[in-house]
Amino acid sequence: MARFPRPTAPRLLYTLFSSSKTTPSSSTSQSPTTALLLGNFQVRQFSIGGNLARAKEEKDPWWKESMEKLRNIGISAHIDSGKTTLTERILFYTGRIHEIHEVRGRDGVGAKMDSMDLEREKGITIQSAATYCTWKDYKVNIIDTPGHVDFTIEVERALRVLDGAILVLCSVGGVQSQSITVDRQMRRYEVPRLAFINKLDRMGADPWRVLSQEAIRRATIARKFVPVFMGSAFKNKGVQPLLDGVLSYLPCPIEVSNYALDQTKNEEKVMLPGNPNGPLVALAFKLEEGRFGQLTYLRIYEGVIRKGEFIINVNTGKKIKIPRLVQDAFR
Repeated sequence: MARFPRPTAPRLLYTLFSSSKTTPSSSTSQSPTTALLLGNFQVRQFSIGGNLARAKEEKDPWWKESMEKLRNIGISAHIDSGKTTLTERILFYTGRIHEIHEVRGRDGVGAKMDSMDLEREKGITIQSAATYCTWKDYKVNIIDTPGHVDFTIEVERALRVLDGAILVLCSVGGVQSQSITVDRQMRRYEVPRLAFINKLDRMGADPWRVLSQEAIRRATIARKFVPVFMGSAFKNKGVQPLLDGVLSYLPCPIEVSNYALDQTKNEEKVMLPGNPNGPLVALAFKLEEGRFGQLTYLRIYEGVIRKGEFIINVNTGKKIKIPRLVQDAFR
């Protein structure tokens, strides 16, 4: 993937460090049915004057309000920082699930986001899992990513489709190797994030030590900013304020400027304001064998996808029929 310098723009949210961005690869389409399924995608600028300003110029289109009440986030961490436990509590407090189950299947059930038997047995996340919930009339799409270094590529794929993220840090272990790796990945893809210092119920927990460690110290010296939340997911502490922070500080889709490159016009930039009336532009970021056969997870940047339509895979040039549409359902 080519890399372009990032232009200066007013910030919606100061991120942890300076960053650079990978670029898209796409082609034009004739209609919403002749759609684009992007392989490499998007340079993003987090600016108040981006898509939000264009939406206002269009005299508040009908889809603007629903986009403002949408958040696309991921949850990432070093292994065993309590990331999946936090996700389980988020789903519980938002009413998505009605019982709390523990990782490693201690209660014979296991966490909802751990669908593989090996994940439930070992208590770790092996593959990314997607779900959604609602909080204070906002819809929050969540991707729970692996924390083990061997599955870093899963985190990489997920970050390409996120508008914001939660970086979970362990108050006992502190900023660990994979914490730094995930932070570097978030900077590469310009994903604004919240930090949640977890496990404050543990003996030896010291959130102030975490804050003073090298990664945070460099951010302070560089005059960057990441909102920091504290709590204990296992003890159900600090989850609701973290959800409020997702709504207050992380951007909605129309506050993120996405663009594709038109390969038929010398890679001319094509802005993607998120208009559902435009041609379909989407990124397939995950494949999975599910109850309905092979499932393809899509992040839609513009346009609408419908059952029975044909879309074009720009990497192969082949048409693909959409046999059915499925929104996350727990197995």
